[in-house]
Amino acid sequence: MKVVLAIALLALALSGCAANPPNVPPVGPGLGNNTGQPGGCLRDDQCPSDSRCGISYPDLSGTCVPYTQEFSESLALDFLKADETFKFDGLETGIAIWPSTALNCSCKGWHFTFTFESSHAGYGNRSGQVLAQVITKHRADIEVKNGKVMYAVLDGQWDMISEAMAEFNGTTSDGKLCGEIGGGISCPAGYNCVSAGRTRPDGTCQAVTTVSDVKPVINAKAGEEFELPLVSNPSTGFGWLITIENESVVDYLGSSDVCPDMAGAPCNTTYTFKALKAGTTVIHMNYMRIWESIPPQDSREFEVTVG
Repeated sequence: MKVVLAIALLALALSGCAANPPNVPPVGPGLGNNTGQPGGCLRDDQCPSDSRCGISYPDLSGTCVPYTQEFSESLALDFLKADETFKFDGLETGIAIWPSTALNCSCKGWHFTFTFESSHAGYGNRSGQVLAQVITKHRADIEVKNGKVMYAVLDGQWDMISEAMAEFNGTTSDGKLCGEIGGGISCPAGYNCVSAGRTRPDGTCQAVTTVSDVKPVINAKAGEEFELPLVSNPSTGFGWLITIENESVVDYLGSSDVCPDMAGAPCNTTYTFKALKAGTTVIHMNYMRIWESIPPQDSREFEVTVG
């Protein structure tokens, strides 16, 4: 009986020595160490920059998987929810996701836009501040490149990464990124920093052009109606503010929206005008919230000649 018990204890001891230490994944072919195989990995840093290590269970074998739009969108949404502004008083039930845009870069990257509401005005952690309780709409623009959030701005003015008001100084050397993300290096004489998007503080230095160089020209006959199609999103509080220099030449009749069946998504808005009499005028359209005293997010000008 003692001999049998001793043999059993010896076998148990030997099996304990052969077992893996606790919390350490087993290593071997198909058991968490595929690094010797094409595309195999254990960690993200063993994959190309545009991929991550996807681990399969229960064998813990890893394979490098390119970053996808869906994965990047989930990262952007998690980043939004972890932001100090949203954590303070964001209303999760009101989050809306706009159609995303692929970035023009040598990476796996996308630009995501979210809209949501908060219970108070302001940004960041506002603990200790006297706040007016008013439902406030926000727009968050977040860019994810190769699995990392590289750009995140609320309402075109709050940097969600640094948790401070963004300094859109709009100024690097020709052909390189300019503005805050580009490092704030000034463009050379004769060049302006042109933003890469409505709410982006960075862009490229481009030669200065005169107003007449960039105005689309519309020709119409007296009595004719013409349309200007633009994208807008009334749910964010933004809209196109229209100003006509000479209202005796052109009259604004109204607008109509075609919106997708998705809360918070942008709409295709058609603005209709009527040519009244011979002459020339300019239509100014600024995309903004009319109650805010900040520069518009986008501006358009159209020169109209009525014959």
